[in-house]
Amino acid sequence: MNIEDTIWLLAHSSSAEDKREWAVLYWKSQGLKHEEIADKWGYSIQWVQRYMTKAYERFGIPKELDKYEKYRRLEQEVFPIMRKFIEDDPESVKVLPSPPTEFIEESEPKTQPKRSIAPVAPQVVTYPPKPSRFVGFLRLVLVVLVISIVGITAYVLGMRSTPSVPVVITATFPPASETPLLSPTLPPLPTDTLVPTLVPTLEPTFTALPPTATAFVIPDDGILFQDTFDTDKSTEWNVYSGDWLVSGGRLTLLPVSDYIFQWIGLKDHGWKNYSVSLDLFIPSTNSNDPTALVVRTKGAKQIGFSTDWRPMLYLSFIEGPNNSLPITSEDDAVDFPESSATKVQIDVQGDTYTLRMNGQVIQTLTMSGHDTTNIQIGAYCSDTKTGCPSFDNFKVTYLP
Repeated sequence: MNIEDTIWLLAHSSSAEDKREWAVLYWKSQGLKHEEIADKWGYSIQWVQRYMTKAYERFGIPKELDKYEKYRRLEQEVFPIMRKFIEDDPESVKVLPSPPTEFIEESEPKTQPKRSIAPVAPQVVTYPPKPSRFVGFLRLVLVVLVISIVGITAYVLGMRSTPSVPVVITATFPPASETPLLSPTLPPLPTDTLVPTLVPTLEPTFTALPPTATAFVIPDDGILFQDTFDTDKSTEWNVYSGDWLVSGGRLTLLPVSDYIFQWIGLKDHGWKNYSVSLDLFIPSTNSNDPTALVVRTKGAKQIGFSTDWRPMLYLSFIEGPNNSLPITSEDDAVDFPESSATKVQIDVQGDTYTLRMNGQVIQTLTMSGHDTTNIQIGAYCSDTKTGCPSFDNFKVTYLP
């Protein structure tokens, strides 16, 4: 089938998938980049790449070509005919298809199902019998007596604690012709020394000692964690999403319909300087489902490496369930070999990250702020017929 017929069938297809492919191809023919198309539709770059891959296959462009040669073929062979077709048939692009709902991440929380509440049997409360009037009278007398005793005691203690007031006597002298009166002799005022001084006794206070921190011990061989997946995965792995299993001595996952990363990872041991390495296998027949390795986290932004649909390998930011972007220019990325186990390694020393493939340095960069240790493996797998990416010989090694 020639290019003209292929374009006509794609533009007039009733298939939702073909309409999305037609829309992405139309915007590419108008000169938009992957990122601009993704922003226009509100989706990830991987979503745009998926339909570009379909377009390359539809127009017979070999997948082994690099990305620049693939796009050059589209620009020279397909886009001129496509622009002429759109000019002759403007109805084909008047209404572009709406974004697909199956890839939309839910922004509103799902409504929780109502829980059925089993009826609670009424409880029978038994009250104690009321006391007789005589008993009540005795209780009242007892209360009055206690209050009286307390009041009298408080009054006596108050009187004793009141300081004595000295008595001042003024003598009146009679006229000189009269016999003077005798001055009365007054007894000395008593001094009360019987009132005790109360000294409060303080309860002892206890200060909790801080827990003793467990010292970090460097293993003799320097290996902080290792899993060869010979029979099963280590119990230290935490599955966050997807169905992960060991098959043929490699860690892989079962395909899912959602085009998003599935994750498995280790708990945070607080490691600071370390190297993470693994053997990565991507089948050449599964549309090159992307993979990722996370080594550090800052909030929702994770840093590690990714392989994309081409496949290309690069240091990347990984955000959300299905979005990974190169940290630097895509020119720093390298082709990733298919259908063979390839060793990939990231060295983390302070704020410096070094990406290696089969021992060769691919990228090195320094970036501050990502201080939380977070080691996770992620992968897409959306095709049940072609197999999923798999991982082997996972190792975390201490770096001085």
